[in-house]
Amino acid sequence: MQKISDVALRKLAGVPGKSQLVTIGGGLSLRVTLNKGMTRNVWFLRYRNGEGKQQNVVLGQYPEMSMAQAMLEAEKASAVGKREKVSLAQSRNKADPTPETRLTFRDLAEKWLDVKALTWVPAHLKRQRERLQGHLFLALGNKGIDEITMIDVDAALLPLVKAGKNETAKRATDLVRNVFQYADNLGLTTNGAMIERLRKYRTDNIPVPAGHRHLYKAMPEEWIGKLLADVWKGAAHRTFQVAMALKLHPYIFLRPSELCGGQWREIDLAKAEWLIPAERMKSRKEHVVPLPHQAVSILEELRGLTGGQEYLFPTWGHGGKPISTNALISAFRSMGYGSTRGKDGRRDVNAFVPHAWRGVASSTLHQNSHFNEYKSGWIEHQLAHSEKDKVKDAYNALTAYSYIDERRRMMQAYADYLDGLRLRAEAGRM
Repeated sequence: MQKISDVALRKLAGVPGKSQLVTIGGGLSLRVTLNKGMTRNVWFLRYRNGEGKQQNVVLGQYPEMSMAQAMLEAEKASAVGKREKVSLAQSRNKADPTPETRLTFRDLAEKWLDVKALTWVPAHLKRQRERLQGHLFLALGNKGIDEITMIDVDAALLPLVKAGKNETAKRATDLVRNVFQYADNLGLTTNGAMIERLRKYRTDNIPVPAGHRHLYKAMPEEWIGKLLADVWKGAAHRTFQVAMALKLHPYIFLRPSELCGGQWREIDLAKAEWLIPAERMKSRKEHVVPLPHQAVSILEELRGLTGGQEYLFPTWGHGGKPISTNALISAFRSMGYGSTRGKDGRRDVNAFVPHAWRGVASSTLHQNSHFNEYKSGWIEHQLAHSEKDKVKDAYNALTAYSYIDERRRMMQAYADYLDGLRLRAEAGRM
């Protein structure tokens, strides 16, 4: 299916006396016309009914009906056509439906991912696809959606549970439920009861690890200082790119994938800003990071080696692709901060993962009296968290540069605070 963004569709302008046709895929198209100075965008679908005759159906107007909604309506209409075709064939020949009409779990999962690709960031889409391929397709992929039972799901997930990978098992269960929900919404399954069964299975059949899993745990200043000192010391044993990423990460509040995928075109060292495009952010909104002078110094040093490359942290010999988040995790493991829990399933005293720097920043800025002047809204905006109240979010539309002066002061104050903790730890004064 062709990847066309909503932004591209909004920019379309009609041509007088001529219709433009934008093909989305699967028979779905957007017809753009200009009449009396007014542009009219109409979704329509071409498909074949049960008798094999071509049908043209108007689904709605854009942007009143979004592209995602139009794709769902197209799937529904096409599914009705397929069922009519199967019903007609069965009335003429009592044989079972042909293999071409049998929708497998893999078929529907791929269609669901195509829809989600319109709104998910590429890194998240890649993770979900890998979970489906790694944990579910082998056991469920070739089964018809209505053939799958909870016994099949249990057999697919039991190896993860036995290996103690309970969080992975929960996420895999969510994926199965999402695929069934997608099929049910489109009328492609008669087994809608599986949705509730999967929800209960996730709650009742997958054990909760000892100690609630979270990427961040409360840490005293002494622990943070020692961690930072270990990072600076341990960075000397990593590649230059990984070392620079490890040092930069605590100062900038970004998710590991947003850090590792950083590109030089996003960096303005003169303005001390890092402007990240919407497609690289989990929030799907453009985001700016005011860079404290510590971060600028690290990036200036990094530019001497990788400034001529596309990415801040390229891997040599791999087509210039950026380092992976696993490189950061591996570095912490080598420093003794390897896992969020030990072999007995309990939280490791020295547990830490790169993503937890965001939790350190949030807790410190919200709770430490040294930072009382900085409002929660500024902190949350710097963490690129969306407003939970959708109405409030709609009326208080924030941009990448909202509260920029306040956030710039906050980021510098926090960076100075971290440096103070690290230097005290290195001097043995904590």
